[in-house]
Amino acid sequence: MLTSSELQHAETCIIKIVQAELFSSEINDIKSKDKGGILRVGGRLQNSTLNFNIKHQILLPKGHVVTKLIIRGTHIEEMHAGVQNTLAAVRQKYWPIAGRNVVRQIIHQCVKYYRTKPTPFVELMGNLPSDRVTPARPFIHCGLDYLGPLQVKQFRGRATKAIHLELVYDYTTESFLNALKRMMARRGKVKRLMSDNGSNFVGANRALQSILKSLFISKEFESDIMSYLTDQGIEWTFIPPSSPYMGGSLLITAEEMHTLLTLIESCLNSRPITPMSSDPNDLEPLTAGHFLIELRLRPRLNQIFKISPTTGFRVGSELKNYQRNKWQRRSQTPLDVGTMVIIRDDNLPPLLWKMGRVAALHPGSDGIVRVISVKTASGITKRGINRVCVLPIDESAQ
Repeated sequence: MLTSSELQHAETCIIKIVQAELFSSEINDIKSKDKGGILRVGGRLQNSTLNFNIKHQILLPKGHVVTKLIIRGTHIEEMHAGVQNTLAAVRQKYWPIAGRNVVRQIIHQCVKYYRTKPTPFVELMGNLPSDRVTPARPFIHCGLDYLGPLQVKQFRGRATKAIHLELVYDYTTESFLNALKRMMARRGKVKRLMSDNGSNFVGANRALQSILKSLFISKEFESDIMSYLTDQGIEWTFIPPSSPYMGGSLLITAEEMHTLLTLIESCLNSRPITPMSSDPNDLEPLTAGHFLIELRLRPRLNQIFKISPTTGFRVGSELKNYQRNKWQRRSQTPLDVGTMVIIRDDNLPPLLWKMGRVAALHPGSDGIVRVISVKTASGITKRGINRVCVLPIDESAQ
């Protein structure tokens, strides 16, 4: 086993070799070296009582493998500390050139440190689906989800962003189907629904499929049923689940709850969906209420808006020209099959998030992957790429 003096001598020899490779001209020009012939930084602390290594740190070249090893070892000794703490610990003895950038690079390659502050994967924003940009009546294409802590069913029109709220009494498939029936009775038939694959939604979809299959047993009505499904059938699309926690209760009467939900629905449908102008001579901002009753659902008392013939033109022109500046960047780390990732869970701290490996990629119509399948210890699950964080592991080095 090596002694402390032998380790110190070996470290001095390694540093002298590194400095001789990269600082040969500086070593020849500068005569004020220490007794061991090591190049150090100067300073104005010569008369202080601090340790000699703190007053005159050993100069290390930028990006050298020895510099990286010293920084990585200090980072581990400091219990995987951040950039500031690690750099301060390194500078107790060494002075790496461009130290902050080198420390940041080394730390971001540390898996344990990364898991405390993981960065979600980011991809370019995709094109809007056809049902978002094609003119249609409200709620013919809509998304649905539960919201809490009150058990409320939310339907959102995908073209007009109109909101429809329904009170449900539990999370069973029967309760959901009843809410869907009430919504279609008030808003009209729905052509396409989008939701996550919660157990109640999947059960409702299977129930509808079983009913349709039982009807097809009778060949006598097969043509009528096919015609009906073609004209008024519902297409159900599931998106990757986010599994939000829902629960809680509130002591309130059913009449008060229905009144409150109606007022909330009115407020949400009165929000502008187009940019608001500062010119008082411009038309009133367009809201989802204009599509429902051709008026604001909550107008001012001293103003009654009359719909303009140009409203339909404004819908297309203003929404088309509205610039969306979000998600214009993408992650630099490639995402391929076999990449190690951790799955984000809003109900757990980052260190307890599940670790997995990408099992399959699901590219969109533009060829960009925004949904992946991840294989974990409990099985394979499908997630959006913004719900996973790529671990800083060099697969080629393994």
